Amino acid sequence: MLARWILHISVLAATILASAGCVHLQSQMGLLEETAPTSKLSSRKLRVLLTDYVPRFATGVEQCADRILAEASDVEVRRNALLWKSNAISACFSAAARHDPLAAYLDVWILNRQMTQYFEQTSAAPVFGNWQPLALATSRELEAPLEQIQSMLDANASNKGKFVEEFTRLHPITSLYFERASLAAPFIEDVRDPARDVANVVAEFSEDLGEIQRLSALYAEFVPKQARWQAELLFLSAADDTGLLSQPLQSMAVASQAMDRLASTFETIPQIVEREHNAVRELIQDERSEVIHRIDQMRNTTVADLRLEGAELLRTIHDERTAFDHNLHEVVGRSLEKADELVCQRGRELGDAADRVAKRVWQQIVHLSQVGGMIILACVVAIALARRLLNARRRPSRHARPVRTDASESQQHAQLSRAA
Repeated sequence: MLARWILHISVLAATILASAGCVHLQSQMGLLEETAPTSKLSSRKLRVLLTDYVPRFATGVEQCADRILAEASDVEVRRNALLWKSNAISACFSAAARHDPLAAYLDVWILNRQMTQYFEQTSAAPVFGNWQPLALATSRELEAPLEQIQSMLDANASNKGKFVEEFTRLHPITSLYFERASLAAPFIEDVRDPARDVANVVAEFSEDLGEIQRLSALYAEFVPKQARWQAELLFLSAADDTGLLSQPLQSMAVASQAMDRLASTFETIPQIVEREHNAVRELIQDERSEVIHRIDQMRNTTVADLRLEGAELLRTIHDERTAFDHNLHEVVGRSLEKADELVCQRGRELGDAADRVAKRVWQQIVHLSQVGGMIILACVVAIALARRLLNARRRPSRHARPVRTDASESQQHAQLSRAA
C-alpha cells in the first residue's frame, strides 16, 4: 500500500511538472509558421528582433530631425522636421504593436518603405529643403536592418519583399502626418485562426504580454518627448499661422486617447492573467485525473502480466530442476560404475604386482642363502687349513717323545664334518 501511494505521488508530481513545462515551452504559432514552415526564424525570435529594431528606428529619426532643426532656419522646414519625428515614431510603435509578429514586421517595413518613397518623390518641393538627402539617407539606413531580417527567412519568404513593394506602390503616404492605409483590411477574410488548446493560448499570451510590456516601456520613454515636440510644433504654428494649430492639437488629442487606451489595457491585464491561470489550473486537474486513471489501468495490467510471467517462470524452473536431477543421477551412476571398475582393475594389478614382488624376494632370499652357505663353507675350510698349518708347525722333533694325536685328529675331523 505504501509503495502504491509513493507511485501515485511520483506520477502526480511528474504530471504537474510536465504540464508546467508544456505551458512554458509551447512555441508561438503565427502567420510565419503557416506561410513559411521552413523559416530559420520563429515568430518568437521575429518579435524579439522587431522589438529591438523599434527604438533604433525612433533614435535614428529623432537624431536626423534634431540635426535639421539645429541647422535649418526656415520655419516650414523646422515644422516638417517636428512632424516627421513625432508622427513617424508614433506610427512605428503602432505598427510594431500588432498581435502577429509577421504582420507587425511587414507593417513596420511598409512604413519605412513608404517614408523612403515619400522622400524620393520629385514631383513636389522637398519637405526638408537642402536637408532632403540627409532624411532620405537616414530612411534608407533604417530599412537595411529590415532587409537583413528578411534575409534570415527562407526562400519562400522572399515574396514578402514583393508584397511590401506592391502595397507601398498602391498605398503611399502623402504627408508627414503618416496617414496610412490599413494593412489587415484587404486580407482579414483570408486569415484563419488555428485551433489551439489552453496551453498554447497561455504560452502565447505570456510571451505577447512580455513583449507588449517591453514595447510599452520603450514608448513610455518617448511620451515626454512627444509632448515636448507637440508643444514646439504648436509654438511654430502659432508664430507662422494660427490656422495651423488645429492639426497639432488633434495629434495631441489622439496621443492622449492612445495613452488612455493603453492605461485601460494595463488595468485589465491582471484579470486576464487570473482568468487564464484558472483555465490552466482546471486543464491541469483534468489531465492529472486522466493520467492517474490510465496509470491505475496500466498498473493492474502490469501486475496481472507479472503474475502470469511469474507462474510460467516457476514452472519452467521446476521442469529444468527435474531434468537436472535426472541427468545428475545418471552421471553419478555412471561415475560410480567406472570407479568400481577402476578399483577392481587396480586391485588385480596390485595382486599381480605383489605376487611378482614375493617371488622376487623369495628368489633373492634363496640366492642369498646359497651365497651365505658357500661363504660359511669357505670360512670353515679356511679355518681348518689354518689349524692344520699351525699344528704342523707345532709338531716335536724326531727325538722328542711322540705324542698321541690320533684321538684329537679324529675329533677335529668330526667337528669339520658337522660344520659342513
